[in-house]
Amino acid sequence: MTGTTSSFNFPTTEGAFDRTFSYPADAFVAKIAAIGVSATLTLVPQTAINRVDQLHCVTATLRDPFGIPIPGVIVRFSVNSYRSRPTESVRTGPNGNALFCYSATLPWVDLIIAHADFDGDAFKEPGEPAVFAHKAWVPPPSTPGCGQVTGLGLQPIQGLDVRQDPSNPMPRGEVIYTGYFGAGTRFQSTTISSLIIAGKLATIIGEGTVNGGPVGPFRVDVTDGVVDTLTMTLFGYLSQSVVIGQVAVATCN
Repeated sequence: MTGTTSSFNFPTTEGAFDRTFSYPADAFVAKIAAIGVSATLTLVPQTAINRVDQLHCVTATLRDPFGIPIPGVIVRFSVNSYRSRPTESVRTGPNGNALFCYSATLPWVDLIIAHADFDGDAFKEPGEPAVFAHKAWVPPPSTPGCGQVTGLGLQPIQGLDVRQDPSNPMPRGEVIYTGYFGAGTRFQSTTISSLIIAGKLATIIGEGTVNGGPVGPFRVDVTDGVVDTLTMTLFGYLSQSVVIGQVAVATCN
């Protein structure tokens, strides 16, 4: 920007070509740079639906007030979900973009938050742009046909009997798990959403409650092998163990 001034104390910059004032008026040249407070940050897609275990990616784009991409700035991504997840940092590239990808194991609606950390202090400061998006995770459909996962004499699972047949749109059965959050706790499934069977591997997804409390998503991954294993995911917590007893995974197609 260029212009003239008659001010005796017009501010000048260290290293300027001529910092002296020529009475009664003098010309000036000023360069205006974009700063963080004026930058804009966008995040796409704003909404999305994916099945659990799929990879979901969002792209944050940082631009100055003139729409020019700003490279080299750290964008911090955080996800509010059924469990805590560490914040991830991605530096914008030449096109001002920062790509963030993640996946989830349970049905839930996440809030993805991105903010441009201009000073790199890992805190959201006034003037640092931020934006958010919503992500819905849904259970996959059950394996077509009929199948079942059953258990006999199991520990720590106290009850495991889930079945799928073509005459019912949803799987039926129950999962009971004791001691998950410590002595005296008991998880009871309330609904079964999906039963996925692949050979001797099975995944059960649904909702349930601990000691009659709030209902939340759960997942059981079972291996019917020489040594049977079972992984329970509940409200974002994991419990993996070798099964004492016998687990049977079967299809009847």
